[in-house]
Amino acid sequence: MEKPASRWSHEVVVLMPPRPRSGRSPAAVEAIGPALQALLDDGRAEPVFQANFQPNFQLDLQPVRKSDRQAKAVSLVLPKVYTVKTLGEAQTREVLETLSDDMGAATVYVAPPRGVLARSPGADMGAQSSSMSHWGMQYVAVDADAVDASDIAVAVVDTGVDRAHPDLVNAIDAYVNFCQDESEDDVQGHGTHVCGIIAATGQPPGGMKGACNARLHVFKGIGVKYSATDYYRALGAALARAKIVNLSLGGPDHDPAEELIIQQGLNSGALVIAASGNDGDDGDYPNYPANLPGVLAVGAIDDQGARADFSNAGPHLSLVAPGVDIWSTAPTKASSLFKKKSGYAPCSGTSMATPFVTAMAARVAAGHPGPPPAATIRDNIPIERCPGQTGKTDDLGYGCVHWKGPFVLSNA
Repeated sequence: MEKPASRWSHEVVVLMPPRPRSGRSPAAVEAIGPALQALLDDGRAEPVFQANFQPNFQLDLQPVRKSDRQAKAVSLVLPKVYTVKTLGEAQTREVLETLSDDMGAATVYVAPPRGVLARSPGADMGAQSSSMSHWGMQYVAVDADAVDASDIAVAVVDTGVDRAHPDLVNAIDAYVNFCQDESEDDVQGHGTHVCGIIAATGQPPGGMKGACNARLHVFKGIGVKYSATDYYRALGAALARAKIVNLSLGGPDHDPAEELIIQQGLNSGALVIAASGNDGDDGDYPNYPANLPGVLAVGAIDDQGARADFSNAGPHLSLVAPGVDIWSTAPTKASSLFKKKSGYAPCSGTSMATPFVTAMAARVAAGHPGPPPAATIRDNIPIERCPGQTGKTDDLGYGCVHWKGPFVLSNA
């Protein structure tokens, strides 16, 4: 049978269980079975992490700029993961059953999709930049004694970024496209918008200025057609590259490989910040990876400090940030989210709230004498209660991120 190529409809994931370590030797993994080996030999299956992605690899990326800032290259132990692209329900079920029998000790499942968590900007998306409202920046007080975060690397896993945008060209240190069947362009527009909120370098009212001046390391892992293989690779690269990782993406179903990759990143010292999801108006649903242990889950508020009606809630929600009608950079080419080539547009979603928190985390890291542990950054992200809030709630977490100026970290 031929490999389905671009016609595939599902991906079957084989997540290999690590064996216990013996002394200081690397952890071994379960040997692959004959059925999986045959699929590998035929080119129908592939290992997710190969070449640069071997266990204990040192990721070697070429930055767009000569300065590599303080991006890390850690020994990140990634799991053994294989994927098989399938066509149709019958073939998917056949592969799933065959590999489940073949690899009894492995976790075999159909990869759940991941997507960006932004809502269409609607009729205002083509408005001129002179009408941009930056209420979100004002709400979180980005101008209050800002610190220099230019030595802090922030990783963004998303739909890519428009590297030619005048407000982003000087903010990006590295860009890697893991979407095998797509160009490097941000054809969806979402990643460009997220990156602008974090660290755009323009000047209002005619340009977009982000919430910090950290250096962006962008990994395109969410294509027009979702591929778990591409996403896992982008996620692994981001966790190896930066201490602070922005995930303005997710889905309602748990993904065991995603959880294990993120857990390994957390173990290596990363801080993972993820959008809580946009299903709030249909009921409160957990969203992954925001619902995973150790991940900082971010919800959205409106300009009155109330939970946005779409923002997912729950006991896992950590904090909130502005997420309604947030202006930021849009691709200079047409994109699916922003139809017009405006360069700037408003958008709503927990996707837009998450980069505010990421930017404040970068500021906290910048204020620390020496590289701070991820837990120290997380515990010192400044938060204020939302109007009428007296304690942690499922709707608002501990409150809204709010910069209070440089300070001595309590856990330094």
